[in-house]
Amino acid sequence: GQYEQAIKHGTQALAVFDDLWLDLSTDARRLTFADGIYSTVSRQVQRSHVAAEQLGAALECAERARARALELLLTRQRPCHKDLDRGSPLPTAGLPHELALPAFRELQELAVRRHTA
Repeated sequence: GQYEQAIKHGTQALAVFDDLWLDLSTDARRLTFADGIYSTVSRQVQRSHVAAEQLGAALECAERARARALELLLTRQRPCHKDLDRGSPLPTAGLPHELALPAFRELQELAVRRHTA
């Protein structure tokens, strides 16, 4: 019921955010766009997954948020940010929408083993 609706709407919002993020062409635009909304919505989706006892999905959501945070941190640390107001072009590669499945499964299995140990 309620958790499934929260997951559905939150996941849709994160997908829109990802699509918009990939269309941003400069570091300056990405930094001003990334104002914390993604992490807030992601945490809400994670909590909904946990409440619905969907622990694998919660872990995947957490890893996606961590990947986005890392990408943002690396963007902030680029040397070109001394000229941020001019807008430095970004590399064409963006954050993949899907995690590599074997790596995610290994991470999930490790989390389960540590939780039950």
